[in-house]
Amino acid sequence: AASQLAGQGVGPVAQAPVAEAATLTILYASQTGNAKGVASKMKAAAESQGVAVSLQDIASYKTNALAKEKYLIIVTSTYGEGEPPEAAVSFHKFLFGKKAPQLPQLRYAVLGLGDSSYDLFCQTAVDFDTKLAALGAERLHPAALLDVDYATPASEWQQQALAKFE
Repeated sequence: AASQLAGQGVGPVAQAPVAEAATLTILYASQTGNAKGVASKMKAAAESQGVAVSLQDIASYKTNALAKEKYLIIVTSTYGEGEPPEAAVSFHKFLFGKKAPQLPQLRYAVLGLGDSSYDLFCQTAVDFDTKLAALGAERLHPAALLDVDYATPASEWQQQALAKFE
């Protein structure tokens, strides 16, 4: 057993400096508060697993920080006919604009909240997910596109996604 433990110790010890330095940034774009609620639960769950987390409203997020991010989760609703919620309009424009940086260092996941009675269901989440990939970021977990009754699937997605970010 001692030799097995010694063998296992090599990996985590070598990984330690990386883990300490990495912060998981969770951005939320909420129109009614649901995305903020989901993001807050995600932050609490990640912290309970020992992950350093920065939770921010996407409206106040400094877009120039994106090029430095290593780990990112975006929780977003979609407004009206597929538009980003008000809070996410400028981030959305930045991401789809000429100033958007290449993001090869970024590992990300997107959770979308929507209403499937709309044609462009969870369109903002789809936009963020596909554009981050197009900018070279690595999708660590498939996007969740959740309907009105989102609580249980959001919780399940959160568990699976956070496991990959650990």
